[in-house]
Amino acid sequence: MKFTITPLPHSLLEITIQLDKNDLLPYKEKALQELGKNLTIKGFRPGKAPLDIVEKNLSPLEIGEKTIFLALQKIYPQIIQDNQIEAIGSPEIHLTKLIPLQEAEIKIKTAIIPQFELPDIPALIKDIPHSKVDVQEQEITDALEWLRKSKAQYQPAHKNSAEPGNIVTIDYILQDKTTKDKKKKVTGYSFVLGKGSFPPALEKQIIGMKVQETKTFSETLPDDWPDKEWRGKKIQAQVTLREIKELHLPKLDDKFAQSVGKFANLEELKKSIAEGLRREKEQKAKERWRIQALEKIAQHINLEIPQILIEAELEKMIAELKDRIQELQLTWEEYLKQIKKTEEEIKQNFLQTAEKRVKNSLILRKIATEKKIEVSPEEIEQKANEILTHIFDPSIKEKINPEDLRNFSASVLRNEKVFQFLEELSQEQKK
Repeated sequence: MKFTITPLPHSLLEITIQLDKNDLLPYKEKALQELGKNLTIKGFRPGKAPLDIVEKNLSPLEIGEKTIFLALQKIYPQIIQDNQIEAIGSPEIHLTKLIPLQEAEIKIKTAIIPQFELPDIPALIKDIPHSKVDVQEQEITDALEWLRKSKAQYQPAHKNSAEPGNIVTIDYILQDKTTKDKKKKVTGYSFVLGKGSFPPALEKQIIGMKVQETKTFSETLPDDWPDKEWRGKKIQAQVTLREIKELHLPKLDDKFAQSVGKFANLEELKKSIAEGLRREKEQKAKERWRIQALEKIAQHINLEIPQILIEAELEKMIAELKDRIQELQLTWEEYLKQIKKTEEEIKQNFLQTAEKRVKNSLILRKIATEKKIEVSPEEIEQKANEILTHIFDPSIKEKINPEDLRNFSASVLRNEKVFQFLEELSQEQKK
């Protein structure tokens, strides 16, 4: 076997492999076995015919091509490994010469991780400030108020007239003022008055009404009225108010704290809220620092990103968007129709972000390689299991490729270790 490796523009390599009969013949038997599995030969069940009979029922070209394919499955990865080629994606394979089982020439084009030099990282990140965080008393108060509202209940109102913020239950009849013969009757419709659940012009008529009071008035229904047949219609409405409920907030005391969680008193709850807010702020500050550090490093690196990586990132971003659209109970086609764009147009909009994400990923990978930052198999396994514990849908778990999950887990852990290294490096620079 002979081979040559030729660098090409745009982070590509071309590997030309020349094979002779000594390279090919060891794979002939396996080629015949695999080709014979689906071959129909009179007097034999599929896959049970002797190999010499199988060979007579196949063309030399078929056998030769299959033999080359099997040989490459072993030879190509060995060339990649022995020559420390960081190949990515699926290679393009072209058979340029073939004398079956005697001689063959194959040209393989593959994308590779681009080579580039890292800048002076310590000098670049030393002046990026690490934000100090503190929690204001007002923030704790706001969080407590949010908790109160989450525990609030609607109860029959003390006042007999409807006010904004009340939950009201109404019966109503709509009549088309133009045709007179078109009517719509709805009973037991409940909504929060003043929150926009009902058209503002109609809500205004309900404010101040008393329970069991009936009111008749004329209005024009808005263009976004739920029932398409009534949109924009001039109507006469007859509304009867059946019930009024008002929001009752619980008292902010030790009993309230105990109802929220395992807190002995209100003071413990406040401390827990303060600690939670602090952790959240620290995490956001850390993320801001990491983004700034990575952006500053990236500004001093000029590299040509392989198109195959950009395309893969675009596909990933489109898949993420499709998942979010599905959560909104929309089909991908409905979404595209709503935004009046094609999938290709969305990809074009994503292109700059995809290039940035790929570049950042390559930079983190390069730092990990140069600084010998590694992730152990045990760490990868633990992270993969942790990810799976947060996926509750069995159907989604079944679709996950274990190898893809391990690669993803390794990438997440490696990037975290690189960022920790950069943070420690920054702190050392300041000292």
